Amino acid sequence: MGIEFDPSKLLINMRAIRAKMAKDGQRKAVVAGARVIGAAMAERAPVLDAKTAGSDSLDPGEMKVSMKVRTRQIDGETVALVGPKGKDGQVSKVAYNVEYGHRMVIGGESKLGPDGVFRGAGVVVGDVPPYPFLRPAFEASAQEAIEAIGMELGKQMKEAANHV
Repeated sequence: MGIEFDPSKLLINMRAIRAKMAKDGQRKAVVAGARVIGAAMAERAPVLDAKTAGSDSLDPGEMKVSMKVRTRQIDGETVALVGPKGKDGQVSKVAYNVEYGHRMVIGGESKLGPDGVFRGAGVVVGDVPPYPFLRPAFEASAQEAIEAIGMELGKQMKEAANHV
């Protein structure tokens, strides 16, 4: 006397779980990890003390609240974009200048040409040193983000299995 095992129902359930995870679970897990990184970036973002008259800088605190998580599908995989977003790219430009440093120019602009020479009508009045906050925030929060992804994947697997 032998026991016969029919794996057909198991395979059907596994396919259903895989489909649910591919559709929704993956995105939720990626977003969970990205939110950890976004929170770390917002926490480290510098805050302008006060806006001076005639300044075109961001409002105080605007860099912190601009950290957003966006998702995209690339070749069937969910990817997250994390960082500053707002004001027609202005926040991203300011964040870049803060992260890498920039020149202070009045009366026009000064741009670095491909030959390494600065050109433009503006007068350089100083240099602002880099204040890295985005890259260090990413590096400091990467492990926590991976853990958040794992926890969310486990949660999504359980939910998918319960709905099969």
